[in-house]
Amino acid sequence: MVTLSPKTDLSPRGLITLLMLMHELHSEYKPFATKFFEEKCFEVLVVLLKEGQLLTIQEWPVGAFGGGATCIQLLSANLMKIFILSLQLSEAEVDKITWLFYNNNIVKLTINLTKYLNKDSMNSPLSFLCRLVLYDSKERGFIKQFVDEKGLQLY
Repeated sequence: MVTLSPKTDLSPRGLITLLMLMHELHSEYKPFATKFFEEKCFEVLVVLLKEGQLLTIQEWPVGAFGGGATCIQLLSANLMKIFILSLQLSEAEVDKITWLFYNNNIVKLTINLTKYLNKDSMNSPLSFLCRLVLYDSKERGFIKQFVDEKGLQLY
């Protein structure tokens, strides 16, 4: 069991609030989005989708938004909004971001995330996957990742 402390660890409630702020800044202030990518923030956000992180979130007490599916649903929705917005930046930035997504197996992580979600919470992850897979104009390999990870079973 991991020892969690509100003095040293960001609670799920705090994390969701931070993601909401990041989404708002990302959507309203374009220079933030560019700086956000330059500072490797996307890499940190991708790590939030890893299995260990999702399990740690569930260890937090319900009062801190942990302990259940609701937190992961909120986390998922906010992360996917940020990721979808990132695909609307300039072509050069999107090129860098999609490589980062590919190199970090974002398709696999997003498909894995769906096992923690109920059907009502699947809209954002599925929308994000559709954008990556259907608009993979540079042939990054998102289609292959999607098929290999049995993404078609989500539909």
